[in-house]
Amino acid sequence: MSSNIKKIAYDFIIKNKINNFKISLDELIHIIESNGWNINSFQDSHELIEKLHIPNTALNKKGLTCMLTTKGNREYFIFYKSNLAYEEKIFIILHEIGHILLNHFDYCAVPIIDSVCINDDTTTKAQEKEADLFVYEVLAPSSILNYLNITTAEEINNISYLDFENSLRYVTELHKSKINDNETMVLNKLLIKNYKEYIKTSNKLKFKHMLKETPILKKSSICINDCFCSSFIYNFIITLF
Repeated sequence: MSSNIKKIAYDFIIKNKINNFKISLDELIHIIESNGWNINSFQDSHELIEKLHIPNTALNKKGLTCMLTTKGNREYFIFYKSNLAYEEKIFIILHEIGHILLNHFDYCAVPIIDSVCINDDTTTKAQEKEADLFVYEVLAPSSILNYLNITTAEEINNISYLDFENSLRYVTELHKSKINDNETMVLNKLLIKNYKEYIKTSNKLKFKHMLKETPILKKSSICINDCFCSSFIYNFIITLF
């Protein structure tokens, strides 16, 4: 994974104070509007789609972004299908944000639709992959996964809005690349601070589960009241986190 994608994703997280793995749709819409971008569903935007001259063939997509250039100023319009599942909506909208933040419109001299702006198929596929990688890092930041020792697609799928297929792709990408440059390390520290409460809660849940699965605590011969003993040990040790 490119260090640039990771940096842009982490900047986005820190700037918008995202601090958990399941950002809500309302939060995402607020972020988009606070950046001066526009977001609409296809179903509610017939007049706007006509005004922007978006071809009917593009309306079959789950989502797209159109950039309108007026006197050198760029205006972005994000569209998505309203009948998508909640998690998929989050993914698609973040994917379109990725296209904007990764400057995939810089090669376009006229108002265009995201993936149509580059005619070269290889470049377009590369951009689609980059936008997906951006989503992965926003929905499940790799530095937080490392901190929590989360390493499998199943775990990522369970704690985030990434489906299993995308979680599996993400794990494959993480195995390919290790980024340790100074700028990324600084962002990692800021991100861990951002997710402090999430990390604390996650560690508590993991520890509680570990205690329940520890045989000596399941059936202790040294405690008069096993339940009280386990609870006491848990409450004592959990304060260390």
